[in-house]
Amino acid sequence: MFSRKIQSLCIALFCLCAAVPQMAFAEYPEHPVTVYHPFEPTPYDALSKVYNAEMSKILGVPFVFEYGMMGKAAKATLTGKPDGYTVYFAAMGPMVLKPSMVGPSASPKDFRAVGRATLLPILFVANKNAPFKTFEEFRDYAKAHPGKARIGITNAPSSLQIGMTHLIKDLAKLDVELVEQPDGPVRGTIDCLIGDTDALISHPPDIMRYIKRGDFVPLATFAPERLAMLPDVPTLRELGYDFSQTSWRVLVVNKDTPDAIVEKLAKASEQALNSPAMKKSAEENYEILAWLPPSEADAFLQSEFDFYRDLSMSMGLHYTQRPEK
Repeated sequence: MFSRKIQSLCIALFCLCAAVPQMAFAEYPEHPVTVYHPFEPTPYDALSKVYNAEMSKILGVPFVFEYGMMGKAAKATLTGKPDGYTVYFAAMGPMVLKPSMVGPSASPKDFRAVGRATLLPILFVANKNAPFKTFEEFRDYAKAHPGKARIGITNAPSSLQIGMTHLIKDLAKLDVELVEQPDGPVRGTIDCLIGDTDALISHPPDIMRYIKRGDFVPLATFAPERLAMLPDVPTLRELGYDFSQTSWRVLVVNKDTPDAIVEKLAKASEQALNSPAMKKSAEENYEILAWLPPSEADAFLQSEFDFYRDLSMSMGLHYTQRPEK
């Protein structure tokens, strides 16, 4: 009888211990969640604000963005507690390009994905007064006038910088001047508007208003398929180049974050992205909602990291290929 009581007590204690982790996380979240964004606010961050508002409604606590964190965003997520209260709104440059092009730093394997939120297309446009109005005309002009065409690109490491450099130098093999814009997309847009550069590679949220106004002429999209927002603009593949590229936003947390918290964040994020407010904001800001759940988002991040590591190596841009000083 006594041994049976001991056995029953042990079973009860085992069940209680097994339930403790779930009980501990049952109330998540209990206080505000901080979402770190690597860049300063830009036009497409309107979507981020709507995401925050929707997540706050769904989970019942404020979701607060911290902007302009750059490397601090990754560090805060890596060194913070794995409790779901620190989320990193990761972008392509800091997450997969910096580890290859700048030097050893945090990469996808150091995080755990909550889900992929959006895709951000890449466009190649020309100033309305440029001596070319199509990609074919640009290519012919560049061949006829070596070194004369000036194209604005953001500074390294960025998706725009590596994508345009690969297209111009490796695929099209054109002699044009690639003008790096260290101040980001706003400066690059202004320079192209005033004619300091002939063309520009950028994202739709930063330049669509100027396309609609007639200030910029779209020449090509780097997307794998034509965009619904610009159905008449050809892809690079249609133009004869076996290359496509799209920027993205993926939500990640500390890699030791418990399953229950990741699943709750993922479920809420998917619900937020499917809300009418998010769909409206995405349409207005020319960003594409493209949800992937945690396991698929992890695989997506790793595939992007591998692709750009290999691409930077082939272009001689990998940090290990820099000459020693």
